[in-house]
Amino acid sequence: MLGDITIMQVQQGAASAQGREWDWFVHERNIEVRSILDGQGIAYARIRFVATATSATSQVFLSKSDNVGDWAASAGTCPRPTGLPGRPRLHRR
Repeated sequence: MLGDITIMQVQQGAASAQGREWDWFVHERNIEVRSILDGQGIAYARIRFVATATSATSQVFLSKSDNVGDWAASAGTCPRPTGLPGRPRLHRR
């Protein structure tokens, strides 16, 4: 699910047994959420949106265990973001 969540919810989710089984996707500029997940030893994928004339393409950073890699487009496009989100956004499954 993509949505607005609070930092408290991220901390609680990351500390839970269930949260350790989620696939975490975090926007590349969201240092606060990345720091929480790093502190808990939880793996996550970095995502970003690359604007086009009418939309944006979502990309995921693909890397090896040494964190060397490159950005790759995920399938499809999404509506162009209208600005920075007010709260952290992440994907939980």
